[in-house]
Amino acid sequence: MCTSEVADLEMQDIFTDIFPVRQRERMSATVMNLLEELLEKIILLLDPASAINFSLCATRIHGLLSNHITFLRILDKVQFKVADNNEDVEAKAQRTEDNQELVDNIRNFICTTADPGPLLARLQEIISLQFPSKGLAGTWENKDAGTWDWMGDGAIVLEGPLHQPIHVDTEGVLLLLRAREGLTLVSVGVGMNEFVGGGLLAALSSLATKTPERGLELQVFSLMVDTEEDGLALTQLLGGCGDWTVGHLELFGQVGQETWQGLAMAVGRGRVCGSVTTNNQIIRRGAREDLRRVWDCTVGGWHVNWEYLSRDDKEKGWRRIEEWINGEGKSLDWTNWI
Repeated sequence: MCTSEVADLEMQDIFTDIFPVRQRERMSATVMNLLEELLEKIILLLDPASAINFSLCATRIHGLLSNHITFLRILDKVQFKVADNNEDVEAKAQRTEDNQELVDNIRNFICTTADPGPLLARLQEIISLQFPSKGLAGTWENKDAGTWDWMGDGAIVLEGPLHQPIHVDTEGVLLLLRAREGLTLVSVGVGMNEFVGGGLLAALSSLATKTPERGLELQVFSLMVDTEEDGLALTQLLGGCGDWTVGHLELFGQVGQETWQGLAMAVGRGRVCGSVTTNNQIIRRGAREDLRRVWDCTVGGWHVNWEYLSRDDKEKGWRRIEEWINGEGKSLDWTNWI
């Protein structure tokens, strides 16, 4: 037996001889209380991600962090990464990934507590405070389309489980979808500083199944559809709209007949106030009647390949589109440029 082990045994014997059993039990409880107080103070010094990771070390630590008062104090320290003026595409992607990972970790921990509802509500509030919606950015004028008022970076209104309004920007809505269920989409405004497509389009369409009875109000300055999945998402999103306005609609890639059909079904409730940009290959994938309905709901005109077809002479423009439908149009195909 080594010297340290002998010393430990001797100290244990002295402790046993001096203190009776009941006194030792009281001291043990006191030590445990002091330990819990110390652990709680340590936890509160940590950032949220570190506190959650620390709670995985032992059941007692997890129990301390699961206390609503303690975890609410942890939540109040959450700071998401926000964009700066010098952010490039790669930096934005990394920032978005980091924020989403933080939300996932917090939500997963909250769901292990006895009553996650209030904690999830607080997480929702924190996201909405750090990613607030933006107001009107001013007006956009186009000689073919007239004058339109547009939102700033993003103004999206949702309704929470208790029917309270939640105002966030586009980044905020993506985080809220990861943080909490039971949200209803009320209105969408995305302005001139970003476009709707890909993940954001999919997220908004997933919420479009739960919209107010009057339908969703949507105003998007630029919307891009590039895949079949994007096309289905667009159809679902516009299907939930009571009124929609798109400034510029771009249709490329794998867009097919289903997308044209979905747009045609929604034209009675909305319009493209600027332009539709596409190519002759994608035009040929649509049904004639669907293409005509989308053409008629466009206020400005269509950019097809390198040509601009203005709605000023709508029948002349439509005859040019019919040439592509029939395979008669001779123009440079820019499919390979996209």
